[in-house]
Amino acid sequence: MAATLKVHGLKELEKVLAALPAKVARRHLVGTVMSGAKVVKDAVQQNTPVRRGFLKSSMRPKFLIGKSTYAEAGVQAFKGFYWLFLEKGTRKTTGQRRVTRGRRKGQRRRGHPGIKARPFVAPAWEVSSGQAFRRMHNELRNRLAQAVRSQ
Repeated sequence: MAATLKVHGLKELEKVLAALPAKVARRHLVGTVMSGAKVVKDAVQQNTPVRRGFLKSSMRPKFLIGKSTYAEAGVQAFKGFYWLFLEKGTRKTTGQRRVTRGRRKGQRRRGHPGIKARPFVAPAWEVSSGQAFRRMHNELRNRLAQAVRSQ
């Protein structure tokens, strides 16, 4: 899932962010990146396969790292650790091993049939990435204009 994005005006953006106090620049940058992450989260939630609803309800945008000129956010499933099994699938195991302990000691253990991949994160990213970048662009433009006016 490689995303290519061509951005013009990054040097001008860095100059504006450097002119602001570090705390203010970081706050605006984090808010901007989180607004983009919310767009992606909504798309992922729409595509999430529902069995009981734990995975769908546990999706949240999460701030990862940030400085005054750099910020990164993503979408995290807080309850559903198994999202990767659904996204990528699991392989079939033939598992003809002997059980060494317990009630079935000495018997052979059967394998697992595996799970077919049902991708929902990658397609959601493909659909919503453009909208997320547009939202971040508009949000950053509005926030920086407001910050420069208040300085």
